[in-house]
Amino acid sequence: MEVHFPDGFKGFFYLKNMAKELPYFQFEPSEWQNGDIQMASNEAKIAFIEILCSYWQRLGSLPYAFALQRHCNGKENALRELIDCNAIKEIEGQIVISFLDSQLKGLESKSQKARESANKRWNKGENANAIRTHTKRNANRIEENRIEEIKESKEAVFKKNLLTFKENYTLELLEKFFLYWTEKNPNGKKMKFEMQKTFDIERRLLTWSKNEKNFNGNSNGKMTTEERQAANRRIFQKVMEGTK
Repeated sequence: MEVHFPDGFKGFFYLKNMAKELPYFQFEPSEWQNGDIQMASNEAKIAFIEILCSYWQRLGSLPYAFALQRHCNGKENALRELIDCNAIKEIEGQIVISFLDSQLKGLESKSQKARESANKRWNKGENANAIRTHTKRNANRIEENRIEEIKESKEAVFKKNLLTFKENYTLELLEKFFLYWTEKNPNGKKMKFEMQKTFDIERRLLTWSKNEKNFNGNSNGKMTTEERQAANRRIFQKVMEGTK
């Protein structure tokens, strides 16, 4: 008795993976046009194409009853025509298509060799080392990105809090204050305001504005209306950059 393919496949998921490796089968037009299939009716030929597709997708496991109902509307004449012209066989209630079985067996052999090769590499530690290296690299990258996000977030929060005082101080003063206190230390990990034991923006601004007054003679660091408007137009876009 002919042994029906597939024998040696193990498990449903393995079969699915095999199907993904070769989603198409070889079909020879000359065999179709000159073979015994031309003796069959058009109805049987159409059913044959449908059966080929189901047989391949199911990896060679196609019950006769299923093919009869699914592809022949329960009419057995078409299936009998295909059997009579040797296009298909019926063995113990299963459809058998020899040329597809040969292709599926070749696929099984190819996949088996690939699994054996992968197992050898794994046993030698090649894959394990590669995975560990890749995982470590990804972890470092994620940590670096996280640190950058934290730094950007702190700087953005500082700027947002600072701009709540824009009605009390000129934007020029706020800009100078911001640039001074967000300067990073040599290793780039902390900004100047983060290295202070305490940091109250309101009090620091008050001290800053007093120093400005002593330096340029402007009361509380304020300008005339004309000076304020000119300064605002000049630096507003730069100060607001990155706060959205």
